[in-house]
Amino acid sequence: MRISVAILLTLSAQGLCAELSREATKKRADALVRQLGHPEWVKREQAIQDLIKLGEPSLPALREALRSVKNDLEVLRRSRVAITKILKGLRTKNSLGMEMSHVPAGRFTMGSPQSEAGRRSDEVPHRVRITEYFLLGKYEVTQTEFYKLMGFNPSGFWNFGEGKKRVPRAGKQRYPVENVTWFDALEFCNRLSKKDGYDCYYQLTNVKLKDKSIVGATVKIQGGNGYRLPTEAEWEHACRAGSSMPFYFGIRNTGKQSNIKASYRTGGYGTRYKAWKDLSKTTYIGRYPANEWRLHDMLGNVAEWVQDYYSPLYYRASPKKDPTGPETGRHRVIRGG
Repeated sequence: MRISVAILLTLSAQGLCAELSREATKKRADALVRQLGHPEWVKREQAIQDLIKLGEPSLPALREALRSVKNDLEVLRRSRVAITKILKGLRTKNSLGMEMSHVPAGRFTMGSPQSEAGRRSDEVPHRVRITEYFLLGKYEVTQTEFYKLMGFNPSGFWNFGEGKKRVPRAGKQRYPVENVTWFDALEFCNRLSKKDGYDCYYQLTNVKLKDKSIVGATVKIQGGNGYRLPTEAEWEHACRAGSSMPFYFGIRNTGKQSNIKASYRTGGYGTRYKAWKDLSKTTYIGRYPANEWRLHDMLGNVAEWVQDYYSPLYYRASPKKDPTGPETGRHRVIRGG
């Protein structure tokens, strides 16, 4: 499971502001964004510098400019520059000490070409545009981080799990948590949002527990600025990091690039890559090289929940901009090997 910060971050790094201050800040940001298109170069330059100084509270106005302004290339360019600089100045650690990496907006081809060995029939290649920058966990969520927030550890590879003999007793605090339900992942996001002073992105009602894991619930997406799971499209965009190869590290895995278990393709999740090597267990986060956007273990170690429902036909009808998956379904998507 990997945790993503919601795209819209409207709180300042200093904490909550009074409603009056928020409204004044919003008006200030809106006025500065309008000034980005001023005929005088000096005023355009001053506006972009003031927006960068204003920081995180100016992001909603800048993003609205990217959505609504169509023909003014100067406003679009300066808005993108301001967003990039503001995001680089944001906190990249949360209250649990989890490091976050910036993922830029952009276009990419989601899915895989028919010539790619081991592909599935539902991986129809299609162009997708991610319109917003966001922050994504640099590493997979660790057992320690999960336990601190949730109060239990469902993992098999730890001191009291079924895989305890296959991993060292010491050092498991840096191993990824596994055996997490999709509902557990949402609850983790909500609890971390509360801890960091953000609004919960999800609402869970009619919760059903098995031991301490959530195995069922009615889920409503409330939106807002809290932590959430990435969509499948956001996940693949972050994983590829600009690459169009079968892996972000190339065309084959020798065991030095990633910890992925492979098998012959039999109609399930297997593949024909016989040369792959894996440890037959999880390992500590960050053991393998990161991709170009400083994200580790995007392929391998553990698979990760994303927000979307699954449908074998969705790629054929997916929206080109910020797809969020089918509206209904029986299963949620996992990615990552």
